[in-house]
Amino acid sequence: MCVVNYYTRPNGQTPAFEWINSLNIHQQTVILAKLYKLKEEGLKLLQTGMMKRIVGRSNVYELRGGQCRMILYHEVTSGKFLLLHGFLKKRQQETREILTACNLLDEYIKNPN
Repeated sequence: MCVVNYYTRPNGQTPAFEWINSLNIHQQTVILAKLYKLKEEGLKLLQTGMMKRIVGRSNVYELRGGQCRMILYHEVTSGKFLLLHGFLKKRQQETREILTACNLLDEYIKNPN
């Protein structure tokens, strides 16, 4: 079983948690089921198509559930996953959403909790 945590920013915001709470009940059910699978299977999900590596960033992944996407970071030394940012897939916005998640990761690396 893997440890999965939400990233909490220095200002107290928890972007991924807040995003999940903003979804409708169906979307929440889908992404929470995927997060449960992540806790159970970890990086094995890369073999299923449910998760993919973000090109250009080490240990950053996209967890997929329908239109819902969750960007997460895998801390190799601790083995835990850190949920950074979530979004609904829209081709025009995907690059911007990934950049937002990477900025949150940079913030985390500079100020680890």
